[in-house]
Amino acid sequence: MAPAIVFVVVVALVLAIVFVPSPPAPVGCGATITTDTTLNANVGPCSGNGLTIGASHVVLDCAGHSISGTGKNGTSIGINLTGLAGVTVRNCGVTKFGSGFYLLSTFNSTLVGDRANDDTRGFFLEGVGNDTLGGNTASNNGGDGLNLTDFFNSTLSGNTASNNTANGFELSSSSGVNALSGSTLTKNTANNNKQSGFFLQNYSDDNTLIMNTADSNRIDGIYLSDSNNNTLTGNTANSNGDHGYDVFAGSGTEGTVNYYAGDECHGNGAGGSWPSGLGSPQP
Repeated sequence: MAPAIVFVVVVALVLAIVFVPSPPAPVGCGATITTDTTLNANVGPCSGNGLTIGASHVVLDCAGHSISGTGKNGTSIGINLTGLAGVTVRNCGVTKFGSGFYLLSTFNSTLVGDRANDDTRGFFLEGVGNDTLGGNTASNNGGDGLNLTDFFNSTLSGNTASNNTANGFELSSSSGVNALSGSTLTKNTANNNKQSGFFLQNYSDDNTLIMNTADSNRIDGIYLSDSNNNTLTGNTANSNGDHGYDVFAGSGTEGTVNYYAGDECHGNGAGGSWPSGLGSPQP
């Protein structure tokens, strides 16, 4: 080989060695995510907060890794999104925080394949719209599995909330003026929770519940209070401690302010539904 060619080859090899990019630094407790990020290791245990998303239109993919706290601290947050749009958080496991996932005033964001286990509240969403939650799991939390306050025009599909100390899914309005409306809940599961499977209250209006399952909860399968114009189709609420479907409208019109079709309820401790006839069979 000619000397000049040898020189070029040697220089190229040296440059290749010198300029090999370093692997990304591991993400640690308290980090703020502002660019698309994929975790390559678990994060924690964290004595304070876990991770904060600091920019809109960012993807955080935990790739199955977990973010852990130190024991259900009431103010700590596993993954925090505040005032953002178009964020995606996927494949993340969060445990032992006050709130596993906390979304405040977010829009067009997506949580998919995430897990909140052994937190005080699994998923806490407040003032969010046009968000999508799919295939997430909330289990063994000290409060609600998924607490959705002022949650509108959003989609929940294929999520599971089980063995939580309070409700599986709780939907409510803080303002009391139809601030929780127009969302669709499809094929979600809420079983074995210490209160109700699905708990809708305080002007949770104009929502659609299709083919959800609420079995073996300590109180009701699906409970609606002061919530009107909801459509329940093909849902299952069996073997709950009280009723499968329990409706309190507060005006003497219980059972007439929402629409029911093809809903199932049997084996519930206090009967299929209150008032009777909202599902079948009633025993």
